[in-house]
Parts: sequence; C-alpha cells; structure tokens
Amino acid sequence: MKRTNWKDEKRDMKILLIEDDQATREYLVSVLETNHFVVDVVFDGQEGLEYARSWEYDAIVVDLQIPKINGISFCRELRSHHKKTPILILTACQERDKISKGLDAGADDYVLKPCDPTQLISRIRALLRRGNNIFSSSVLTWGPLSLDVVSAQVTYQQQEVNLRNQEYHLLELFLRHPQRIFSRSAIIERLWQAGDIPSESAVTNLVKDVRRKLKAAGMTENIFETLYGLGYRLKPVPTDFMEEKMAEQAQEKTKEYEEGITLINQLTDKFLLSLYQRITTLEETIVLLQADKLSIEKRQQAQEEAHRLAGSLGTYGYSKGSQLARSIETLLKTVDIGKSIKTDQLVKLITELKQKVSVPKKESILNSDPIQVYPLILGIGLNESLLTDLQQKVYQWKLELKNFSDLEEISNFLDPINPTIILFNLQKGENKNLQDLRQLQEQFSTIPVLIIAEKNNLSDRLKVSHYGIKKYLVEPVSTQDILETTQTVVSSLSSSQRNIMIMDDDPTIITAIRNLLHPWGFIITGVNQPDQFWEILTQTNPDLLLLDLEMPTINGLELCRIVRQDKQYNKLPILIITVHTEVKYLQQSFEAGANDFLGKPIVKSELVARVLNQINK
Repeated sequence: MKRTNWKDEKRDMKILLIEDDQATREYLVSVLETNHFVVDVVFDGQEGLEYARSWEYDAIVVDLQIPKINGISFCRELRSHHKKTPILILTACQERDKISKGLDAGADDYVLKPCDPTQLISRIRALLRRGNNIFSSSVLTWGPLSLDVVSAQVTYQQQEVNLRNQEYHLLELFLRHPQRIFSRSAIIERLWQAGDIPSESAVTNLVKDVRRKLKAAGMTENIFETLYGLGYRLKPVPTDFMEEKMAEQAQEKTKEYEEGITLINQLTDKFLLSLYQRITTLEETIVLLQADKLSIEKRQQAQEEAHRLAGSLGTYGYSKGSQLARSIETLLKTVDIGKSIKTDQLVKLITELKQKVSVPKKESILNSDPIQVYPLILGIGLNESLLTDLQQKVYQWKLELKNFSDLEEISNFLDPINPTIILFNLQKGENKNLQDLRQLQEQFSTIPVLIIAEKNNLSDRLKVSHYGIKKYLVEPVSTQDILETTQTVVSSLSSSQRNIMIMDDDPTIITAIRNLLHPWGFIITGVNQPDQFWEILTQTNPDLLLLDLEMPTINGLELCRIVRQDKQYNKLPILIITVHTEVKYLQQSFEAGANDFLGKPIVKSELVARVLNQINK
C-alpha cells in the first residue's frame, strides 16, 4: 500500500488511517486532508501495525472491524511495543462492551459512525492537544527568517544563513521567547557553561555578529531591540510583512478548501454509484436464504458488508440509512433462528434502505460554498478615527466589526447580534460607564469584554473589574495593539473546545451547567450515577472535572481522592460545586486534591470565569 500524503510536504500533523471500506476510506482521507493533515492509509490491522512501528504519527484512526488483526488487537499489540501514539477508534459498532475493550486495550477515544466530520476533526485535535503535539513546532520563524531546530538550519527568504554555535543558540533563545527581555547576564547564564563565564561585552559582540550576518543575508530590519539598562528583546515582525503573509495564507487556505470540497463531492458521487451494487450483495443473501443455501461464510460476508455499509452511509450523511444497515447487520447475526421470519424482516429492511438512499441527503457543511464567517467584534462608542482604521484592517486579521454608538442603538437593531468579543470605549461619565457595563454583562453574559480607557489608574481598573473584563487597554493605543489583543482572546476561545465532565446526582444541575457552558464551545459529558463515574471518566478523558460534594453511595471528596491516586489523571483540574460553602468543606475539598471550589446556587459569570481559569491553566 502506498503512503498517501498531502501535496504540501511542510505540513507535519500526520495521521494513520486504518479502514477497510473503500468509500469510507476515501471520504475520511478527503476530510482529513481538507483540514490540513497528512494521511497514510492502510486496509488491514497487520499492515497498520507495520506502519505504526515504522513511522512516527501524531494520531491513529482505526476501525474496530478490520481484516487480519481487528482494531482491539491492533491497540493491544501497539501498546505492548510501548508506542504512545494517540489512538481514536472510529466504528459503526455500538456495542459498549467492544468499545470498552478497545479503550482498555489502549485506545484513547472513540467516535461512532455516523459522525459529523467537524466532530471527528475536533476529537482528533483534542487528542493531539492531550498528547502535547499540536503546539510543538520544530520550526521557529520571524517574518521570512526561519530556524529549524531539528536540522539546526537558519534561512532568510529560503537562503541559508551560516551561524556559529552560540550565534545559533542566541537566535533560538529569542525566537522561543519573542516577548521576553533578556539581560546580558541572563543570556550568559543560558549560553555559556558555568566554568567559562565571559564579560557582558561578549554578549554585546555576539548580538552584533548575529545582526551583521542577517544583514549580509539581505535582512534590512534590525531583529533585536536594545533596551538600555535592561538588555535585549525581539522586535515585532513588521506590519506590512504580517499583512502580506496573512493575505497569502488566507488565499492559500481558501484554495485548499475549495479543492477539498470538490474532491469530497466527487467521492460522494462515486459512493452513490457503488451503493446499489452493495445493496445488491445483501439482496443476494435473501435469495440464498430463501433457497436454504446460505452458508456460514456467505452470511458472514453479508454481515460484514452491512457493517461497512452502516459506517459509509453515516459518513456520507445518510443517518437513517446507516441505522437500517445496522439493523440488517444485527438481524444477520441471528438469521439461522426462525429464518422465514428473518427473511421477511430482511426484505422489509433492505426495501426501506433502498428508498431512503434514493432521497438526496441533508446538505453537509462540507458540501456548501466556502463562505468565510469571521469572529465578530462588537464595538461600542469607538471614536471615528479609530473606527475607520479598524474597519480597513479587520478582514486582514480574519475578523469582522460592527460598531454602535451606545447600548440603546444595539437594542433598536433588528438583526440578531452574536459577537465573539466586545470592544468597549470607556470615555463617558463614571455612572454611565458602570451602568452600561452592567447591562452588557446581562445581555452578553458569556462574551469577553475588551476595554479602551482614557485613564490608567488603579481606581478605574478596580471599578470595572467586576464586569467580565478580559483586557484593559489605555489610550493612546494603536490599531495594531487592539487587533493583536483581540486575536489573542479569540484564539484562546477557539482553542477552548475542551471536554468537561460533570458528576452530579441531580440531572437538572447537569442540564443547567451544560446550558451555561454551551456558548463557550465546550464538549459536555454529564453523569448522575456515581457507580458509572470511572467508566465514563476513562472513556471521555476530560480536560476538566466538575464534582458535586454530596452524592449517594460515593461523595465528591472520595471521587476526588480516587482521581488523584491515578497516574494518568492525577493532574486533571477538578472544580468542586456544592451547597456546603462552610470553611470546613472548603478545606476538605482542597485536602482531597480539588483545584477550585464553587458554591450553589450557581452564578453564571462566576462559573464561566472559574471554568475558563482552570482550562487556561
């Protein structure tokens, strides 16, 4: 089997896909490649093991029911060789015991077919985050300057720059810490051995040497900023280069997206052409069954075809057809018992399946035109010059902007407004400011607020700190600073699609918390039976655990201790939620290993703040 790689060799997120059904395999490859993953594809578990041992992958996606070595055996065998690559089980099988066996065998997560492509990508990215793979880049850049830490090669505009050992490490130090100021003594501590301490003038000469070599390579900008009396810091990348680079990336991503959608639509057409042949295979099973000539081998083949068909139909958007195919698979398992009744049921199911797949499937987001929807900045009271400058640049930063003079104008606006972040100009009377912020918090309770203020003093900062303020900028402030700050906040929100598990014996509390956290994009798993706690915890691998303190049979403190005793989960953030807010319960919670404590009744803004605080940590 040839390795199937995305055409851009610079992409380094590599996935191994093990799937024996051709239609499903082609579709998944297209979805993964459209989302910028490199994909290697194999058809059976034996070949999958060979690939997984021979190559380094960021994640492995494997079906449970595959030839030669099934998915469970694959996981067990791979883990026995001490391979820690994250494994995602993707299967149409809904038998919980098989899924549990797969997780016990070493899989990290599972997704049931049919699954939405965006859900699959989200789960894969969650695995990559937990494996600390997604943000560990081997290439450090500053505009057109690039440093490859693997090959120890430095290039400027793709031309190699020859640096001595300490020159290389100096450049790497600043590229790894772009916002940090390094004194000369701090640089000496990091770059020279303990027995070979030079004078601080050696650092000055080293910085000059790097500047000179970069200038000789064609760099006109001075990459290092000298802060007299403090040391050195990496300068920001020039704005014109950033804007040009972002425009190129946006154009490239749009092109790749359109190519990916075209390919997915072509594969969908191909799948539909093959569909009736696959159903014919199931109809032949009925003929053999009626003639009493259905062998065990033929029945097994038909059962496997129904299983693969269930996965394929779900992948391509036919959820009802997928359910029917799964019912056919289940029926074939017991076809030898009361076969006349089973024959009638099979005929009915296959007839209904043919009718369902002849109806055009529901449009998927992957089949729609690639309309760009950018995060929305809701501006309130921005001055005219700042507003004009922002409007000219927001699209280059993949953002949108709507500005209103005040909250009254927003209330009169007919169309619904769903901002990602609020940019609030704090330049009015004091009482009016606080009143507007209070109203903002009520109307947009889960939306972060970025303040632009006239004054820079503790009193003003303290007054507005209770109203969900995410960032506080003081005039004069540049458009660049505002957009950079906004982008940082937006990025933290978009990367916050983490798994949260809630353990509470009251289902209404679980529902209430889910509704409060849903606007933030979290994946919520609720459990109200304490005896199911460990099973669900190990299946979902949450990024944050919310525990009720008082529950039947097992209380929250006991569960907290159990989690802290486990090697895999001993650092999992835990937030205790309880009606018992006395000091002794607070102390007991922290002694048991909790990270934070929240009292009932739950205050929405406090819950969101504490959850985001733990997630960000």
